Amino acid sequence: MHACPQLSLVIPAYNEVATIQRTLRAIRDYLVPRGVTFELIVSADGTDGTREAAAALVSEMPVKVMGEPQRRGKGRGVREGVLAATGDIVGFLDADYKVAIDEIEKVTPWFDQGFDVVIGSRGAAGADVRKHQAWYRRIGSKGFALVMRPLVGLYGIKDTQCGFKFFRAGVARDLFTRQRIDGYMFDVEVLSLALRGGYKVKEVGVRWQDDGDTRLKLVSGNWQNLKDLFRIRFGRRAAAAVPVPRACPISVEGATMSSKWPKTFPPLTAEQQRISDDFMKHWHEVLPNKFGVIDRFNHAYPVRHAPAAFRHTLEIGAGIGEHLKYETLTPEQEAAYHALELRENMSAAIRARFPRIQTVTGDCQARLPHPDGHFDRILAIHVLEHLPNLPETAREMYRLCDKARGVFSIVIPCEGSLAYTMARRISAQRIFEKRSKQPYKWFIEREHVNRPHEILHELAPYFTVTHRRFFPFRFVPATWCNLVIGLTLKPRERALNAVGTRAAA
Repeated sequence: MHACPQLSLVIPAYNEVATIQRTLRAIRDYLVPRGVTFELIVSADGTDGTREAAAALVSEMPVKVMGEPQRRGKGRGVREGVLAATGDIVGFLDADYKVAIDEIEKVTPWFDQGFDVVIGSRGAAGADVRKHQAWYRRIGSKGFALVMRPLVGLYGIKDTQCGFKFFRAGVARDLFTRQRIDGYMFDVEVLSLALRGGYKVKEVGVRWQDDGDTRLKLVSGNWQNLKDLFRIRFGRRAAAAVPVPRACPISVEGATMSSKWPKTFPPLTAEQQRISDDFMKHWHEVLPNKFGVIDRFNHAYPVRHAPAAFRHTLEIGAGIGEHLKYETLTPEQEAAYHALELRENMSAAIRARFPRIQTVTGDCQARLPHPDGHFDRILAIHVLEHLPNLPETAREMYRLCDKARGVFSIVIPCEGSLAYTMARRISAQRIFEKRSKQPYKWFIEREHVNRPHEILHELAPYFTVTHRRFFPFRFVPATWCNLVIGLTLKPRERALNAVGTRAAA
C-alpha cells in the first residue's frame, strides 16, 4: 500500500452543481478498476450547492471539499487544492469534464521519461478537438496568444489554457507556493515559473470537447487577463528568485537529455553550406558598419560586467574577432584569451587580425581541451541561439567556469519577438537575399534554432542570473519590443541534478 495516494486530482469548480457528481463518479469509475490509489480535491466557490453535492459522495470515494461562497478565482482554487494534495502526482481537471480522465494515459508515460510537468493541449500533435468553441472565442484565443507569447515568453507552449495539467508532487508544491495569480492566467504563470526554474515540461495532445459554457466575461474578463499577464511579466522577479526546495525534482539536461535535444535538420547541400559560411563571415563584417548601435551593445555589455582582475577568457563563437576591438587587455590577459570558432574561414580572420591571442577552430558543443574551472570569464555573444545541442554547451561551460569567481556573459537575440522579427526583415534578410539570390528561410531556420526561454531553461540548472539588460528599451524588460538581451550569470556551487539535490561540480 502507498502511504500516500499515487494521484491527487484537484477539480476547480464555480457553480457546477449540475455536473460535479457526474464528473467525480466518472473519475472514480476509471481509476478504481485500474488499481490507482487517488484522492479528489474539489475546490469550489459559489452558492449553488456544488460543495454540498461533492461532500455527499464522501462515502463513495476519497474526496475532500474546500471553497467559499464568494467567487475568488480559478487560480486561487487550484492553488489551495494543490497545496492540500498528498499524492505522488498532482494534477487538475476542470469540473465540466472537457477533457476526460482516460486522457491521463497519454500523460503518465512522460513522467517515466524524466519530465516534471505534463500538460494537455488542444494544439499539440495528437490533439482531437471534438467540438470547437464559438468562432468569437476562437478569435479571442488567437489574439490572446499573440499578446501572451511575446509578453511572457512562452513561445514553446501551443496551448497554455487547457484544464488538464499534471506535476510531480515536489514540483507542484514549489510552483504553487510561488504562484500568485487568482484568475484564469494562473496557468500562464505556473508554466512561466516552471520553465524559468529549469523544469522539464511536456505538452501532449488530448481529446477535448467544448460544452458551450464559459464563465469568462468577454470584456471585463479579458481586461483582467491582460492586467494579470503584465503582473506575470513585470511582477514575477521576486517569485522567480525563490530558491527551489531541495526535495523538488529538477532536470539537468546534460545528464538526462530532453527528447528534443539535439535538434536535427536535413543536411545542407554543398552550395547551401558555401552560402551559409560566406554569409556568416559577411554579416560579421557588415554589422559593425551598418548597425553600429546594436553592435556596440552586443560587445560592450560583457566588457562592463567582466569580473575584476580576470585572467583567463574563453570566447565561444568568436566570429571574426570583432569583440576584441572592445577589450582593453593586459599582455597577460591577451595571452590567456582563447577564441573558439566553428568555421575555419572565420578562425583564419581572427588569427590574421589578433595573432597574440589563442584561436582554435572547434565546437563548443563538444568537450574542450581545458581543465575544470580554468576560465574566470566565458563569453557567448549571439552564439547560444545557434546551437542544436545547447544542453551539452551549458554543461561544458559550467565545467570550464571557475565556480568561485567565474562569470558567464551572454548576449542573445529576442528571437521570435515582434521587434526582432521586423528588424531582421529589413536588415539581415534583405542583405542575405541580395547577396545569395536565395530565400532566407532555409538559412535562418538552420541558424537561429533556440529562443530565449529555451536558452534560459537549459542554463538554469548550472547558472544563476545576476544581471540582465534589455536593448534598446532597458526600462521595458519585455522581449516583444526589444532586440537583444545581455545577461551575466554566475555558476552554481554545484549543479542541480535530476532529483533536486546537488550534483558534483
